[in-house]
Amino acid sequence: MTEFFLVSTLVFFIVVSTLLSVVTLGNALRLRRIKLSWKSGHLMGYPVFSAVFLLFLVLFSGVSIVYYSSPDYALFLSYLWIGLNWFISSYLMSKRFITEHGIVKNVNDPSQTIGWGQVTDYFEQNHEKYVRFIFVYQVIIQHKKELHRIELDVPNSYISAFKELISLKLARRFDWTYHQYSDYKSIL
Repeated sequence: MTEFFLVSTLVFFIVVSTLLSVVTLGNALRLRRIKLSWKSGHLMGYPVFSAVFLLFLVLFSGVSIVYYSSPDYALFLSYLWIGLNWFISSYLMSKRFITEHGIVKNVNDPSQTIGWGQVTDYFEQNHEKYVRFIFVYQVIIQHKKELHRIELDVPNSYISAFKELISLKLARRFDWTYHQYSDYKSIL
């Protein structure tokens, strides 16, 4: 009974991780006219937990294969498959895409995708390794306009290209009176 439960749980995670990876990959491949994209994970641009999990799986699988005479290869491959699918999906979800039509902060979350036409204002906050852009945008919910915001950390290596794209998409809609704020939360 316990073995059936463990195998069923493993099969469940194999199916779910595969579906998550396929859906995420499909959402990323559906994006058209991508102008910029960059990695935004916290471990050299990669997502921390899935990368560490995959690294430990590879390490422990290698040690087990070397030191045990007859390891269970199906079990190792199952865990590696789960880890690889988790890594692929979390990597693509953490990647930022800037398209001709707007900003995609997470390919699997429509609430983190905004079109250039929705943006009503934006602010910049400088940091050492990146510039945080805070976009204020409108959403119509039940016939009422609501203001929302999305924060996008743009690495310094992409700043000039990103600002050029912003000037093409948003510059003509705003009156450019520049204000310096020390704390962006005080203005939102």
